[in-house]
Amino acid sequence: MFKKILFATSATSACDHAARVAFDMAQRYNAHIDVFHVLGIPSRGFSQVVVDVTTGDEVLLDDNYRDLVKEEIRTYYDLQIKKTENWSIDVAIGLPHREILRIARHIKPDIIVMGGNNGASGSYAEKKIVTGSTFQRVAKAARCPVMVINRPAASFWGGFSNVVFATDFSDAADIAFDDVLIELNHGNEALENVYRKAGMILGVGIYNLMTLLNPELVIITGKGVQAGEPLFSHMFDSIEQLKGAKFGFDQTEIVIKNWTDEDWARESGSLVLREIYKSPFYI
Repeated sequence: MFKKILFATSATSACDHAARVAFDMAQRYNAHIDVFHVLGIPSRGFSQVVVDVTTGDEVLLDDNYRDLVKEEIRTYYDLQIKKTENWSIDVAIGLPHREILRIARHIKPDIIVMGGNNGASGSYAEKKIVTGSTFQRVAKAARCPVMVINRPAASFWGGFSNVVFATDFSDAADIAFDDVLIELNHGNEALENVYRKAGMILGVGIYNLMTLLNPELVIITGKGVQAGEPLFSHMFDSIEQLKGAKFGFDQTEIVIKNWTDEDWARESGSLVLREIYKSPFYI
């Protein structure tokens, strides 16, 4: 699923949870992980003196300092790196969100993993809050999925225990939904359990409609039909269990319709024709 992962980190305890998820993903998918850290912000112009993004201290930047920071990062994540085959460490200077987006455009990762906290401390942390959130800016402008881990997560320690998919029905939301389906097809057992529960709940809803309306035909459509067998097999099982011997709906046909662009165009044309020829009709 993911072959290239960009892990943006402050190399502090604030990003430990994100590091665990990022490295576990790299090991699970045999992906290359690029550990990226922004050293600081130039004090003025192209000055070699930078303001450390974590402490707010001014630091003189040279090649030795870059190598020192890289070595500190490698040491900090030594346990995870030993278990990972393909990895690299990069550092840069500048505004964190700009540099993260810059390297993302360059290496074109499949996903960006970030911590929900920049690791800033003391009075400098308060200043960072005023200037806005790095991960919010990255998530808004990135051209790939962005995963933000701001607390201990069960994911990738035995899979997902619970999933909430928030959507605004945009193209971007559709892409996110497709990623969930890909993860499901990779045999994520915990995610399969989520679909099992969703199918059972959907079955209860369909059964209630059948009880109230006794329809001859029920059509299920929308983006969710792409889930396919993992979702609808449990839906049908749930309906069969609820039917029982007393209430039968043998005459009700349930159709799962995967709409295409032609179907939407046909329906739009039907609405237009209905408006044109609706009563009263004047010649």
